[in-house]
Amino acid sequence: MISVATPCLAQTASDNAVRSAEDAFGTIVGNESLGIYGPDSVRGFSPNVAGNNRIEGLYVDLLANPTGRIRSDANVRIGPAAQGYPFPAPTGIVDYTLKGQSKKRSASADIYGDNFGGYGFTVDAELPVKSLGLTNAIGFGAARNRDSYGTTAKSLTYGLVSRAALTSSTELMGFIGGRQTFDETAPPIYIADGDGAFPRAPRNRFLGPDWASKSTYNSLAGVVFRGIWSDWTLKAGVFRSEAGDSRSFQNLVIENGPGSFQRFLIAYPRSRAASVSGEARLSRSFTMGKLDQLVTVMVRGRSNTSRFGGEQDIDLGNVDAIDAKLTSAPVPLQYSEQSNSTVRQLVLGLEYNAKLGDAAEFSAGLQRAAYSQTLSPAGAPQSKLSEDVWLPSVNAGVTLTKSISLYGSFVRGLENGGIAPGFAANGNQVLPAFRTRQWDAGVRWKANSNTTVIVGYFDIQKPYLTFDVDNVYRQIGDERHRGIETSVISQIGSHLVVVAGGVFGKPRVQDIPAPISGIGIHPVGQSDTQLQLDFDYSIPKAEGLSVNGALNYFSSQAASVNNKSTTGSYATLDLGIRFHSKIYNTPYSLRLTASNITNAYVPIPVGDFVYLPFQRRNIGLDLILDI
Repeated sequence: MISVATPCLAQTASDNAVRSAEDAFGTIVGNESLGIYGPDSVRGFSPNVAGNNRIEGLYVDLLANPTGRIRSDANVRIGPAAQGYPFPAPTGIVDYTLKGQSKKRSASADIYGDNFGGYGFTVDAELPVKSLGLTNAIGFGAARNRDSYGTTAKSLTYGLVSRAALTSSTELMGFIGGRQTFDETAPPIYIADGDGAFPRAPRNRFLGPDWASKSTYNSLAGVVFRGIWSDWTLKAGVFRSEAGDSRSFQNLVIENGPGSFQRFLIAYPRSRAASVSGEARLSRSFTMGKLDQLVTVMVRGRSNTSRFGGEQDIDLGNVDAIDAKLTSAPVPLQYSEQSNSTVRQLVLGLEYNAKLGDAAEFSAGLQRAAYSQTLSPAGAPQSKLSEDVWLPSVNAGVTLTKSISLYGSFVRGLENGGIAPGFAANGNQVLPAFRTRQWDAGVRWKANSNTTVIVGYFDIQKPYLTFDVDNVYRQIGDERHRGIETSVISQIGSHLVVVAGGVFGKPRVQDIPAPISGIGIHPVGQSDTQLQLDFDYSIPKAEGLSVNGALNYFSSQAASVNNKSTTGSYATLDLGIRFHSKIYNTPYSLRLTASNITNAYVPIPVGDFVYLPFQRRNIGLDLILDI
């Protein structure tokens, strides 16, 4: 069996994602993460954009991910990890677990910096009050951020989680957390002319203008109740998520033929989005012979309002080099009228689950989703879109032998369409929800007590969102992703743990309407093959000293909608050294990490001939103290 580190939830000195992972599909522990998938990419799609987020198993409409001040860990629920998980969704589910569970008083401080010039600190504490039956977590952080594109920002993070044991079988949790940034400069976005190779964009150099900066905020608060009474279980949560900024900019560098680049800004006025969401699930368990059964009734909903648009286009002129820095004076900003969007969604669900010990498990569910979006465009009549759909799901797992088990599932969903990119003609427009479907199946093999292998097949179909001839970002046809995904996790000897994963897929565009031409079969920014290998090796006879690393590989990607431009395949190597020990009775961890250690360069497609350079090598140092 793989050894798993189980640190106190507030003491991050012993966090280790490699030794905590249960598969290679996606794990976040404290400030560390690994896996071929994550909150923004599962099987080629984004669970965040799709709205498939959960907080401790309950639905939440997130406008920003929980920060490390309130989050202890997160897991991607796909394949075997989704078996028995209530009401699954296509694109997978990202399930966040919050802090505030420790009954022991503790604190942790993290001081960090990197060679980009960023630095900061965080302080997190677990502060139980036994006399009141409370467990609490509180955290604060401040940083000066600098990224690979040379942009900078100052940020503050905060969080508080409090759990009250009302009785031996009921708990009430409340939390609040968020992030505030100041003086955040706009990173450059590069647009090629489409006639040749992408010009090599600079890294770690901000191209200006310096006055194109913004301040942003996001906050997340909620209340969660859990109660168990004999055969009945009630779980319910209500959440409020909000995000906004003082103003924002799209900083474009547009190639206009050899040796000529137009500098262009798109300035947006103050924007804001807010959402109230939640879920309640009532379950009753009962047993018939050897069969454990569970029936669950669910209701979930959200109300989301947003204000966007009103942009001003600013031509800053031409330069003769892609890395030319602008030092122009501020331009008077004259915004136009903004647009508004309101989304309402109500979902009712019923699910049946049956489990025959460890031999087999079966679940079948049905949801009824009522969705409506009211769009009030600037200077145009109001429009409303509504949809009512049935969403079935079925999943099953069976254990063939002590070491081999099978799983499979089918699920339909109604998922968020996301927001149009800022450089689109309809930039920052909230897109409507779309119908999606997924089925998968696979095998889990426990080769021995230290090694587990998962091999699965998946097939997902969603709308293909891309740019039309008028640069409007909208649905054109469908996008279907099929492929094989693999996970191997193994402890080799007493010192080495390896986590390896891969995706061998076939993302393709299909069902393009006949009148539309110039659409290739390969979706932009999707690799057919992705591989990742993570390891953690504790050095013998050097107590507390370990070496860790990650090797990542991505095959080539389409860089334009018509597929005439592609990027090459690339690989990156990350390495780190960790030393864990004590100063008197105070545990500490010193971590030296280097990402993209070979300094590999590749343009990353983010739109039709739109790209960003892959981040350059970064070396960081963390000192973590557990008090």
